Amino acid sequence: MFWCFTGPLSSDKTVVGQGFMVSENAIKEGFPQWPDIQFSLYSQDFDQLPVPKPKDLTENETSIFILPYLGRPKSTGTVQLNPKNISEPPLIDFNFLSNPIDIKVYIDGSLYV
Repeated sequence: MFWCFTGPLSSDKTVVGQGFMVSENAIKEGFPQWPDIQFSLYSQDFDQLPVPKPKDLTENETSIFILPYLGRPKSTGTVQLNPKNISEPPLIDFNFLSNPIDIKVYIDGSLYV
């Protein structure tokens, strides 16, 4: 098979994967088969990134990134119209990790990696 590796979504050095995990908190809440942490895995050639290449990486090596995400966060944010002028962009408060359970679950996922 012929691969030419051209275009914005093609690369010979990128592998993408997904993984899921049930945290201890989900088990305590009675959801032992409903994952609440998602992992995204990919490798990336440092030549394509706007960051310096680590010194211990040789010419033909790539990096591997594993990023945990909360699948069922407890923290909630708000989106409101701007009361001074509704034509302006809305007021958004993401409120990430405001619930202590989210912090614990995120740390559990990070330690698992």
